[in-house]
Amino acid sequence: MLRISTIKTCLLILFLPVGLHLNAQQAEQLDKDERQEVIDSLNAILGDNYVFPEVAEKMAALLNQKMSDGEYDAIYEPQVYAQQLTSDLQSISHDLHLRVNFAPQQVTRMREMAAAPDDEDANEEWMANQRFGNFGFQEVKFLEGNIG
Repeated sequence: MLRISTIKTCLLILFLPVGLHLNAQQAEQLDKDERQEVIDSLNAILGDNYVFPEVAEKMAALLNQKMSDGEYDAIYEPQVYAQQLTSDLQSISHDLHLRVNFAPQQVTRMREMAAAPDDEDANEEWMANQRFGNFGFQEVKFLEGNIG
């Protein structure tokens, strides 16, 4: 059974890195320290969670190199930075599911979920809600060529 803490980790990969110290009111521009913090967080999260550790290392090396070369210095808009990081990560991983998004409205929620202790009652309630919604699947069918 998939535990809430695993799901929290997956969600944090998607939402945490680009919203670390930003909220909707102050998200107009990133400074160098914030850009570095995003890269450090991405590297840590990918290093701990990415399915191919050697690819995670290559992605981290690329981000660190680009940061030290000043290639991100002219990027001040969080959305543009997220898009550039996504492009850079995908250039190594070729994983189109790996994305960096700027979603300040999600950061607070993700932090609350990460900080909350694992509560069995909450886990069961969450799982019941997911089952009720069929875990987000609308329909399941086999396509030509035995593709599900």
